Amino acid sequence: MGNTYCAGAREKVEEKQKATLEFYSRVTHKVKRKYDKAKNKTKENYCIAKLKAKGYSMNYFDDNGETKVITEFENRIPLYLVPLDEFDKFLLQLQSDAGKAVQLQTFAEQLHKTELFQFYPILKDISTEGTLLNLIFTHRTLLNEKLELTLPHVRLLALLLCASTKRMKAEIFYQIVTGHNPNEKREVVAVQSQHSNVNSEAIDSDIFIDPLVYPTSESLIDCLIKLQELSFSMMILLHDKEIERVKKLTHDVNAQQQAMEAHGIRRAPPTVTPEDIPMGCQPEDSKVKWLSVADMQGIYKELAEGLLAGSIFGKEEKLAHEVFLQKLNKEHPEFLKSHQIRKFVFSRLVDHTFASKIEESKGSSQ
Repeated sequence: MGNTYCAGAREKVEEKQKATLEFYSRVTHKVKRKYDKAKNKTKENYCIAKLKAKGYSMNYFDDNGETKVITEFENRIPLYLVPLDEFDKFLLQLQSDAGKAVQLQTFAEQLHKTELFQFYPILKDISTEGTLLNLIFTHRTLLNEKLELTLPHVRLLALLLCASTKRMKAEIFYQIVTGHNPNEKREVVAVQSQHSNVNSEAIDSDIFIDPLVYPTSESLIDCLIKLQELSFSMMILLHDKEIERVKKLTHDVNAQQQAMEAHGIRRAPPTVTPEDIPMGCQPEDSKVKWLSVADMQGIYKELAEGLLAGSIFGKEEKLAHEVFLQKLNKEHPEFLKSHQIRKFVFSRLVDHTFASKIEESKGSSQ
């Protein structure tokens, strides 16, 4: 009788101890999560304030259209905290040293040596398997046939995602299109005085000539196509991977809860909580089907040659450096904004889909 009473009392004590430990663990976990979240938010706010003080804008956009979930996903890519000019300076130097394509490991090793890496440690995720930045920098849209990172394409990606100014974006886009490297000596032209009564040697000067941009330039069209691929196809495919990750997280939450209930544990801090599951990442939010309803490369090329290049040049046959910058900086800055590019592509995609259905109905009626 006494042993039975003692055993029951012991079980009650053990149960209370277990409940107390669970409660303490849950509270500690919750406090740590809140502290880490607040710490990271403070760092982020500091970075944003510092960038805004220098006149930078974050590539963080609102989108109420059909591409909203893609834009919301893109807004979470942490490159918006990295200044474009500093990142592009690294990319340009690496391109000068190693060529236009490098292995990801080489890219990460060179990046690790820079001050940029010290100031923006989030860049370490580029070489950390499974992270969002790693998925981006190993995506086929940025790789060549040898699975090397194509640096001009990485520069275009940075142009879309990093903190910047409109003129900075236009300048870097000009450099990518023309292949002009500001760190290298430009073409020099000697200009002599037209006045015969003036000593020409005294007034001769060297003028640096910036390359002109032509509307039919293969490089320009290729860059405009790549901007669309990065903004539309790549982001949709990466968003789909995020949906798969969320499905796994949801499964982990459910499995964890079932395991706790099976062992009689009523309360315990889950390793994954609903806060870890971002909005707009449910299976029904997938937009991958958009990529299969039409010839996307045909749409990209059509947009590049028509709307984009046509709007930049108008009736001009060529544009000088400053005029080109003016077009993209003042008149058409939307051409270098990913959420606007997605809207152009989606609109053209709808037009093509509608046109193809009309053709199908005509064919069936004949």
